[in-house]
Amino acid sequence: MPRLEPVLAIDGLLSILFLGFWLFCLFDVITTDQASVRNLPKILWVLVVAVLFALGGLLWILLGRPSDRGWMRGTGPGPHRPWTQAGGADRTAGRPLGPEDSPEYEERMRRAQERLLRRPDDDPS
Repeated sequence: MPRLEPVLAIDGLLSILFLGFWLFCLFDVITTDQASVRNLPKILWVLVVAVLFALGGLLWILLGRPSDRGWMRGTGPGPHRPWTQAGGADRTAGRPLGPEDSPEYEERMRRAQERLLRRPDDDPS
């Protein structure tokens, strides 16, 4: 009788990979803006991905997923180009800014460093 352990291990691994792919596609369909979905209404894409499992996920990736995602080729940050969404809006708008984002940050740091390096007898006050 042949040993089935390697076949079962490969089958189990493939099942886990397909399940992960399916969950990714299902979550992606659900979270995608309805106006961005291509070829079918969003509710139909949810049904296609949910019913057809891996084939539905593949169809979603190829035919339904928005092609203007920010992480896709050609839309990332460049030397003179910030991250933008499909409408061209700056994705950094509305996000909390740290102190280093301030235009005066370098000047303030230079002055603070000079104060720290100044000897106590050079203090103008």
